[in-house]
Amino acid sequence: MSKPTSRRGPPPWPRKASLRHAALMEAAEKLFMEKGYTATTMNGVAAAAGFAKGTLYHYFANKAELLQALGTTLTKR
Repeated sequence: MSKPTSRRGPPPWPRKASLRHAALMEAAEKLFMEKGYTATTMNGVAAAAGFAKGTLYHYFANKAELLQALGTTLTKR
């Protein structure tokens, strides 16, 4: 039986919560603009940001909450 290999170096995703949140919001904005609300999925947003779906659900309970947070962020720009 072989020993599991360990990954070396920093993780490919941001370590700080604020950076993860920003990466998720950026991916969501892009997908909502390209595909629209109905065709955009939580799985798609997580994958586009390079995170597991569980990470996305850590920040947002559902797609409607994600869109609302994105709208709030965009109005502050």
